[in-house]
Amino acid sequence: MTETEFENLLRVWGYAFGPHRAQFTDPALTGYGDSPLSRIGQTHIIRRTTTMDRGGTDRRMAMGAAAGLLADDGSTRPVPRWAADRVAFSETRTSRAKLLTLGDQDFAPEVLQVERAAKSLQRSDDLLGRVLRAEYCTLGSQGQKGRRFELSRNAYRERVAEARGWMRRELAA
Repeated sequence: MTETEFENLLRVWGYAFGPHRAQFTDPALTGYGDSPLSRIGQTHIIRRTTTMDRGGTDRRMAMGAAAGLLADDGSTRPVPRWAADRVAFSETRTSRAKLLTLGDQDFAPEVLQVERAAKSLQRSDDLLGRVLRAEYCTLGSQGQKGRRFELSRNAYRERVAEARGWMRRELAA
């Protein structure tokens, strides 16, 4: 397994088994609340401007063109709002992302193998196991993650490298 393949496998494992999954399944936290995803890309603003701005202007302009409504400058005028029927719609997207669970068939056997190895690492050396999970399962810089363990950034990086080496050896066996 190449270094890139190993890194990608750890990233997939971190997404699938990360402790941050509990935040997404908590009904008290919405897509706009304290979820880590709410801070990425300002999704609530993007969603509002692209899907919730349903004024019907384009539809009313098309109806105006079909009815032959022209402004003084020759451009098409929209029909009045009262002349256009409302279009009934329902939101098809959910506020939560689909999360993988142990019962899902979406897990590759390699990802399950990484989870078993990570649990084995945590039983063997608790700090290394927690550092590995922090690196691949949580958001934040390495400096922020290191402060959680009262480690400097360089010491945190050394622990991550040690945990990665342990995982590589365990997965190769």
